[in-house]
Amino acid sequence: MSNSRLAGHSTIHFDADLYQAMVLKSAESGESLSDLVNRAMRNLIEDEQYALEELERRSGDEAMGFFELIDSLDNL
Repeated sequence: MSNSRLAGHSTIHFDADLYQAMVLKSAESGESLSDLVNRAMRNLIEDEQYALEELERRSGDEAMGFFELIDSLDNL
């Protein structure tokens, strides 16, 4: 996933356990740490964008009860 259009760089300090897990994942997958972080951030942003769009789409809907919410999660 290496990208020659790098926009910038930053120093990020990770929790020791998280960093160790990332190093292992990097070695296992063959991806660089930068690629792993870029992919994770891209996925996070896409998920949040989807959630915001879903919230906007449902803004006109009636409030859903707890059990209705649980049932709707089964349909995902």
